Amino acid sequence: MRHIVLIIIIASFSLNGNAQNLFRYLDQLSSNKGYFTVKPVLGNQKVFYFTCGVGDPAYDHPEEVDLEALYREIHDTTKIPKRKVVLDWCKDHFFETNFISIEKNDCCIKINPLFIFEGRKMKGNDTLSLFTRNTRGIEAFGKLGGHIGYYTSFYENQGGFFPYEKEYIDKYDVIPGQGHGKEFKDTQLDWAWATGHLNVRVNYNLELVLGYGKNFIGHGYRSIILSDQAFNYPYLRTQLTFFNNRLYYNSIWAQTQRWNHDSDFVSNNHTFHNASYNILGWNPHVLHGLNISLINGVTWKKSQHSNFWAADLRVSPFEYLNIYAQARYNKDNIDDNKVGYQVGFEIFDVFELSKIYYFRNVLKWHIQAEYNSNPLTGLNPLQDQCSFSHYSEPLQFSLEKEKLWITDLTLYNRFEVSLMHSDCNIRKYTDIKLSLIANPTTGWRIYGGGYKRNNEKYFYVGTSICPERRYEREM
Repeated sequence: MRHIVLIIIIASFSLNGNAQNLFRYLDQLSSNKGYFTVKPVLGNQKVFYFTCGVGDPAYDHPEEVDLEALYREIHDTTKIPKRKVVLDWCKDHFFETNFISIEKNDCCIKINPLFIFEGRKMKGNDTLSLFTRNTRGIEAFGKLGGHIGYYTSFYENQGGFFPYEKEYIDKYDVIPGQGHGKEFKDTQLDWAWATGHLNVRVNYNLELVLGYGKNFIGHGYRSIILSDQAFNYPYLRTQLTFFNNRLYYNSIWAQTQRWNHDSDFVSNNHTFHNASYNILGWNPHVLHGLNISLINGVTWKKSQHSNFWAADLRVSPFEYLNIYAQARYNKDNIDDNKVGYQVGFEIFDVFELSKIYYFRNVLKWHIQAEYNSNPLTGLNPLQDQCSFSHYSEPLQFSLEKEKLWITDLTLYNRFEVSLMHSDCNIRKYTDIKLSLIANPTTGWRIYGGGYKRNNEKYFYVGTSICPERRYEREM
């Protein structure tokens, strides 16, 4: 009998201790009786018992309390000064989370402003206002239930361009990656941007994406198969998986456009054509991060067509290391330059990979290097009737040969130093940028830096929240 009583006493102390650990957030509700733990009353979830945790026999007895009243007391914001409420809201929504976030059950919508305010200056040129850019817009994304997701963005732009940029724009009548623009205040251009997609998870194995935007095939910074350097286009993408994601088949159908500002829609000189990319991939799960895929690309308009075959490879021997490669064969090239390739590696965090744990919570160091050789150096999007191009720009990276190095060093996820160097057949380009990451969730940055293109030097300063991927193209 004594043993049974002793076991019951020990069990009671254990349960009481677990209850105190389980409801530690209530320890803030103190009184002259000490700190309390909570136990539910059977048959009524709104009523709880308070039991004293200080071990004072004078107060060691249960006391009923209304849980809803307790909840209102904990979350009563009327006792908090309105100024502090406003400041806390601004701190969270400007510097930590999305600007607007509404969630209910399985549906949510998140909204952020988009902007770029940037001033750029060419060394030796005293006119700063000539090279400014201002962008204003909005993005919204979220989900509708557990099977439907969506994203949309729109923004309006005005900006000026450096001489080498203006030369490219005048030649192809298109802003790199941004479509066609119209003149604004004599020395600047005005252009709009819109993108969006709706993805539907049909079942565990099939997902459909209908959108207007860009696609990318590969694991590098560039892609010689399908890049995101051209303007937005309508597309339908399917993603089908088999055998627990070990085997997958993806396809992209897109309508592309041969832009010619002087052409006429009626005479069909404003040429539309179609493109499709079919990807068959394999994740064997025998080596960490191994991914092998074969790609066939076809573009056609009536009886005209062009196609290529390609392969993409990625392997991750370690968690923070990617080694990747691409190869492309264009049998329709009129010259002997039919094969292109890419090789590269990317380390997402040097300190994590090298097990230097002293810096893991302070510094993050990203390194990437790759080499690209492109088989489409003779492509002229303005003349080729049926090519892998859109709005006068190739749908794949189009420099002849390029060596590329990128490194980023981030401190406390708020301060970043980035360096990019590109060496290709038409120019050498080195960019160094310092950034304050004001909001890691939305990507709001305040930045400044400079770059050298061949022998000319340029400087810039600005602030932005924008999903647009901006990098030096073939200019």
